[in-house]
Amino acid sequence: MAKYYFNMRLSFHEFQALYKGQASTVLVTDSYGRRIQIPATRFRPFLSQKGIEGRFELETDQENRFVSLNLL
Repeated sequence: MAKYYFNMRLSFHEFQALYKGQASTVLVTDSYGRRIQIPATRFRPFLSQKGIEGRFELETDQENRFVSLNLL
């Protein structure tokens, strides 16, 4: 298993474009500079009126498949 840590700040308006299907993935850079592509739908549980903001932990299995995404 691998864990990736990153900060994210996306306004509600910016996330709305993702929600409407105009983009299907979010590209983030973790604490070590690695770029990670994550399906936008994985961020829906963290959406508030302000958008999405915080430090996240992404966990993947040995084949880099999604296991979990948590707001820290």
